[in-house]
Amino acid sequence: MSARVCFAVTTALVLALSAALVVAAGPITLTTTDGVKLAGNYLDSGKPDSKGLILLHMMGGTWQDWGPLAEPARQRGYCSVAVTLRGHGKSVWTTEGRNLNRRNFSNAQFAAMINDVEAVYQYLIAQENVDKKRIAIIGASIGANLAVKYAAEHPDRIRGVVLLSPGLRYRGIETKPAVKAFGGQMLFYAGSGDEYSARSVAALGNLAGDRGAVRYYPGGEHGTRLFAKHPEMIDKIIKWLNAYI
Repeated sequence: MSARVCFAVTTALVLALSAALVVAAGPITLTTTDGVKLAGNYLDSGKPDSKGLILLHMMGGTWQDWGPLAEPARQRGYCSVAVTLRGHGKSVWTTEGRNLNRRNFSNAQFAAMINDVEAVYQYLIAQENVDKKRIAIIGASIGANLAVKYAAEHPDRIRGVVLLSPGLRYRGIETKPAVKAFGGQMLFYAGSGDEYSARSVAALGNLAGDRGAVRYYPGGEHGTRLFAKHPEMIDKIIKWLNAYI
């Protein structure tokens, strides 16, 4: 092989590897303002001015729960951060070495998860390809409650929220005041057999009025478990994001 051909092949490989690293940054570690170390995963669209997504799992979950949605969203031009909330998975240590277990959390400790959302937001908007003015949050169960609470507290940052199986009140995190306060678009999902979430979605949809859209699926699946039985909802969520974010 000539030196010129060898150089060309090497250059092509370097460019290909660089592109791969840009498209999928992979696992990340974040530190909150109150000193909790969070595991997460960042996916980059590889395209400038991309919309950004914050992905918040349900109780007992991890960032991996968002795999069915995060990759299709990346392929459609979205950059996303999926985080493992404090007390879950590998997000169980503070910077001082204190162990956290969500099974022992008080309502105040669950409320402090809002700091986890803040850490994700700050990481996301620091990424080169992310349009800081077009950010949405998708949350499941307690992640849904956190999503709309954060959006209501930061309406200048968040354009819209998608809430999978939210509750009116969960571990002290209330959604009615947040839905009333948030002026952006909201998309609500629940399984019709998931009675508490279905009732909550009906009430929250009524509060949201023309700012909200309500969708029900048959069955009792909760949160991100809806994806397995109803994979078509992933495309519908992305289409909704395309329209409103």
